[in-house]
Amino acid sequence: MAKPPAGSSLLFGALVDSGRIKQRKNGSYRMVLKGVDEIDWFTDRPNRVAGEWSPKQLVKKWDGLFGDGDGPPNAQATFEVGNKRKLVTFEMFKPKLSNSNQTISFKVRGIGASNKDDLTGLAGKEMSEVSLFIDNAYNNYECSATANALNNFVSGAWGSAFGPQSATFTNAKGSNYAFVSLYENEETQPFTPSQQYKMVQSSLQYVADQATSDDNNDVALQDQYVNINSDELSSLLLSGVDAYRDIFTGILTSSGEANPLTQTSYADYLTIANQASLFDCFDSNG
Repeated sequence: MAKPPAGSSLLFGALVDSGRIKQRKNGSYRMVLKGVDEIDWFTDRPNRVAGEWSPKQLVKKWDGLFGDGDGPPNAQATFEVGNKRKLVTFEMFKPKLSNSNQTISFKVRGIGASNKDDLTGLAGKEMSEVSLFIDNAYNNYECSATANALNNFVSGAWGSAFGPQSATFTNAKGSNYAFVSLYENEETQPFTPSQQYKMVQSSLQYVADQATSDDNNDVALQDQYVNINSDELSSLLLSGVDAYRDIFTGILTSSGEANPLTQTSYADYLTIANQASLFDCFDSNG
């Protein structure tokens, strides 16, 4: 999947099933678009790269893309109202998602007198065949800082718990977990950031598997999690949905093995994972 080059200027477009402009009590306007399947992005010159994001990705990255002090981006929407094709130009503020991420809504402020008048005249009317264009964002974030943080994490706290000299590594030898298999199968090092990230993610899967083993439900997990399965627990850990201390006791196995994943190391992982997700820094498959 294509990724925007660091430092590039991005423009966005989307085709939408329907929409409506709502006037709020304070006089401001909000555009609500329904049936947003994807957001197409492409780079400004001299780069010539294009790709697609989900609406959720655009919302998640919004502050990083448009939080440069220049204010909200300019945007245009064209659409059908009745039998007429209309175009309106406006400032577009940070969007919100609803209805399983298929509805996107955002405050708009018309640019120029005619567009402000158009917003007033369009309030409450059903729009169809909507085309949205957003200009332009700067993908200024360099992933090198996140890659450096990941490398320090892997060679430091995480490496002590899951690296080749650890008891966890010894217990998992010969397995398909990447934190073991990459060391056993890779002939060249150092590992790439994507490989390191894959190793860290696999270690969370290992902890989830150990904590949910058949004879271990009442040992490794707090009471409210004792019936969770490994995949569910892994998803919670990878996403940081629940607080670490709410999930685990201090023990990982029924034989009394200590949990190699500590409160501090998990917090460090989440910091790296949040940055990696926000800016598409690593390919966890690579």
